[in-house]
Amino acid sequence: MRTQAATCSAVALVRRVVDGFLRGDCRGRFVCSGCLVKLTRDHLDKSCATSEIVRMMDHIFTAPNPIAHAPASTCALCARTNRPCLGVPLPNAARPLPQYPHA
Repeated sequence: MRTQAATCSAVALVRRVVDGFLRGDCRGRFVCSGCLVKLTRDHLDKSCATSEIVRMMDHIFTAPNPIAHAPASTCALCARTNRPCLGVPLPNAARPLPQYPHA
């Protein structure tokens, strides 16, 4: 039972880190699992193994709410295409207005 609780709290920690990236520097962009693992690994202390972060990231990708999941997208960081990505879309009001040529 203790292992399950520790796993849940570790997944929650990684989810908070990922959510922070996606709502901060990466807001409005979609980022693939590989890049999110690297960002998370760099952010957390060295006591958390990369394999554990990968496993926890799999949990986040299977239940991404409230983060948006794009099953096949281009990663904003590594530019790889057709990758499953997570992101937090910009609200409609924050999108730039289209520029129309003057008539």
